[in-house]
Amino acid sequence: MRTLHWRIPPDASLIWHCWPGEHEYVLYHGAANQTHQLAETAGLFLAFLASGESDPDHFQRMLRDEGIEQPEEVLAHILEALHQLDVIEPIDAA
Repeated sequence: MRTLHWRIPPDASLIWHCWPGEHEYVLYHGAANQTHQLAETAGLFLAFLASGESDPDHFQRMLRDEGIEQPEEVLAHILEALHQLDVIEPIDAA
């Protein structure tokens, strides 16, 4: 089974920020004119995608390496939540 890869939609106009010492991100979705509060791992996933990465398996390994318990479930929750907000979209990585 092929793993879906993800990206930030080109027209999303996302701006996010995490203040020092905080474990949450504030995200502004310019295309939707909406602001959202994200858990730290969701914000890190956006930064991961913004860096040019697209393979969620790589991010899942990073979570595991950081000692995150049940990284598969954590990543599945992140993908579902961000996709519902139209902050990320699947791409064909064939």
